[in-house]
Amino acid sequence: MLAGIRDAGVLPETAARALLAAAYDRLRATVRTPLPPVLARWADELGAPDGDTPLVGTGRHADRYEALLWSGARHPADPFVVTALLTAAPGTDAVTAGRALAAGEAVATAVAATVPAGPARPDPAVLGCAVVAAWVGGAPRPGPGDDRFAGLLDVAASLMLLDTGVPGRPAPRVAALRAGHPAAAGWLATRCVRAGVTGMPDAVRRTVAVVTGAPPRDPRPVADVDELVAGIA
Repeated sequence: MLAGIRDAGVLPETAARALLAAAYDRLRATVRTPLPPVLARWADELGAPDGDTPLVGTGRHADRYEALLWSGARHPADPFVVTALLTAAPGTDAVTAGRALAAGEAVATAVAATVPAGPARPDPAVLGCAVVAAWVGGAPRPGPGDDRFAGLLDVAASLMLLDTGVPGRPAPRVAALRAGHPAAAGWLATRCVRAGVTGMPDAVRRTVAVVTGAPPRDPRPVADVDELVAGIA
């Protein structure tokens, strides 16, 4: 997981800008569509004159956590770009934001690849959003051997939603809350870390094992046949 973060740190500037631009265009396409009634009513409840974060596409603002929850529900296809745009420190450049997106996506994808079938499944998007929020929020960039992001993931792991796989249709507001959770919880994880909260060491792996009833799969790609032979020698 940390390798994906470090790789994003060296993503070429052109690629980082292109990644952000594509994600931004998809977000803009979403906010041009009619607002679902459940989100319209929710926006009426959340909008506040002193809010510091936009409810995307409405012209309204709310407190950051609520705005992230709502905006993530407005654009559930990509919580990472919502997190990047709404939690970035003033003056954050497009290259940094694009690299943050790459890092968040890499972490979420890497964790998802390790989750075995089980009675429930944790949503690793929270982990990716936590990385994005830390990256654009002014946190130091991780380097080789850096454990700062490992500690962040330990905290974020406790905020992952679980999908039990039970058939059913949740109430519209419940579905919206679940859709917006990754962006809001990812940012909350960074706030917890800054406040001195620490998570259980290796919490991601432990959480996956408890939730699914089986240890996580090894996400490492196989290099060649020699590596396969070495694994059974």
